[in-house]
Amino acid sequence: MNLESLPNEILLICFEYVNTIDLFLTFDQLNFRFRQLIRTVRLSLDLNYVHKYRFHRFCQTMLEIPEIKSQIHSLHLSNQSSPGEIHAFLSLFSLKQFPNLHSLSLTSVRRHDFQYLQSMLPSLSKLTSLSLSTESRTHYVLNVPQLRYLDIENIPYHFHVSVHLTTLILSQLMCRFDDLESFLSCAPALKYLTILAPKNRQLTDANRWQDLITKSLCQLQTFKFIFASHLIEQYEQFQRWKVHIYLHNFISADFTRCKNPMISDVDVFDNVTELTLFINFDMKTDEFYFYHIHSVILKIDGRIALQHEQSVQPITKMINLFNLKHICIQQGICAGVVIELLRQSPQLTSLSISPQMLMLFIRNRELFCNR
Repeated sequence: MNLESLPNEILLICFEYVNTIDLFLTFDQLNFRFRQLIRTVRLSLDLNYVHKYRFHRFCQTMLEIPEIKSQIHSLHLSNQSSPGEIHAFLSLFSLKQFPNLHSLSLTSVRRHDFQYLQSMLPSLSKLTSLSLSTESRTHYVLNVPQLRYLDIENIPYHFHVSVHLTTLILSQLMCRFDDLESFLSCAPALKYLTILAPKNRQLTDANRWQDLITKSLCQLQTFKFIFASHLIEQYEQFQRWKVHIYLHNFISADFTRCKNPMISDVDVFDNVTELTLFINFDMKTDEFYFYHIHSVILKIDGRIALQHEQSVQPITKMINLFNLKHICIQQGICAGVVIELLRQSPQLTSLSISPQMLMLFIRNRELFCNR
């Protein structure tokens, strides 16, 4: 059986897994049937890490066959791997020529690129997802009325928040709480909020967050954050929340936790059900305890390795394994430690490991005979 003997329905499914550029450069000139088929496929055009020759060749194809632009539902442009790519693309095509564009990703946008973008984005009536990062701190204006998903670094200088916005990611947030509060209060439909602000110490008032969420973000379901603080009182405020904690030498991905001489007893987190634990030389296992963990991700410092059963003790001193249902393990843990974790986790239902570790464990019969 060769490719041409397959029915159209199967070919269309196969085409969905082919890179857009490869799809056209390979099949467009093959024969009439394939040419007509690829004209019906929804396209996701990712020009990140694309060689300049292929980039210009596909742009030339779109100039010769303008109907292709109507097929593109997702577009990714990037200056990161190919400096000047965004400007080169937007100088050839206006985003207004992509009537079915639903998702747009722009990486390492330069200041002069916004001259094109700020006039084009408001006219994209079907655009519901936007991811944008800049090469340097740049003030810009955004007006995209239909957005449901927004991934940006910081709050734009001026941004008309879409009332339809359900997912917001702010990856390098540097602003005052007042400004952030004004911004978020205009997004009443928000369900998923992620804020990464490891250098911002103005956002750690848990009571103020609770008031903002209660009054303005009533639909919010998931809130993930990294904040910076050195005050133990602020940690205690967040303990009332049901949060996912990330410990990396006393640093949490939901709020920053630093070693503090005021800590005398073990600090218990009753509301935490998901934990990411970074095990390193400086780990203090007698200052934190997590009773109700359901899911844990174990990350091991590359300078150390857990090579015997006793190595599981630092983990058990911090985590009650009885309620554990999922473990994700990265490199640095031997099969014996994994076996001991399985033995002490009676409700465990899933285990995630890297392919490299899997190959090592396949050779360990005890691991599979025990569970």
